[in-house]
Amino acid sequence: RILYPGKEDFTVKNRARIFSDIKNNDWDCVILTHDQFGAIPQSAEIQEAIMQKELDSVQENLDVLRKQGREISRSALKGLEQRKLTLTAKLRDIRDTIAERKDDVVDFKMMGVDHLFVDESHQFKNLMFNTRHDRVSGLGNPNGSQRALNLLFAIRTIQERTGKDLGATFLSGTTISNSLTELYLLFKYLRPRALEKQGIGSFDAWAAVFAKKSGDYEFSVTNEIIRKERFRTFIKLPELSAFYGEVWESGARESEKGQEG
Repeated sequence: RILYPGKEDFTVKNRARIFSDIKNNDWDCVILTHDQFGAIPQSAEIQEAIMQKELDSVQENLDVLRKQGREISRSALKGLEQRKLTLTAKLRDIRDTIAERKDDVVDFKMMGVDHLFVDESHQFKNLMFNTRHDRVSGLGNPNGSQRALNLLFAIRTIQERTGKDLGATFLSGTTISNSLTELYLLFKYLRPRALEKQGIGSFDAWAAVFAKKSGDYEFSVTNEIIRKERFRTFIKLPELSAFYGEVWESGARESEKGQEG
């Protein structure tokens, strides 16, 4: 049994009905667009747990920076302090939602979804992360996007139910494109327990294990030669390759077999 809702099903008027339909029927598969998926409310308790963890990570980074004394990066400190304020406000809103919640609201957790197949998953790669490396180029936007955050909420919901990692299959031709951060965020989505076992609770902790930062001269957008710091080199490649191999599989080989046949 397959459910494939149309545009009319996700209008404000019909949304509650289609959410109940997903919850109350034993569908083998529910096919949604990215926008339709983003319209599904996520569990407020899952949101609270994730945002609290992000806030704890920011506070940890702030504590480390403040211990550096004169060597402190003022811009990094200011950025983390602003991020702390933003996350604190979001947590307050989530807790207000929990306190004022109505029983008739169907969220993703209530739908009983046991796995997600995410086509064009690179559109969700802009997930939030915290870092003290504010002067390092090429890390991407640490604030992330709401689209990616909603996907994280959903995947954590499934992982909480099953008690294990994964919970989703990402389908993309460009899983990792132009940022070292994207590799870390893939693990953040799919292997949170494995990261925790390795003592990795943030991007900075991951980079300290698997990446090496260095400075080099580059051309700027105005064609000037400037020195920039980047994470340019992976270290512990056998371990990183094995870790990545747990979540990645290429379809190229099967495609080649099909062409040969």
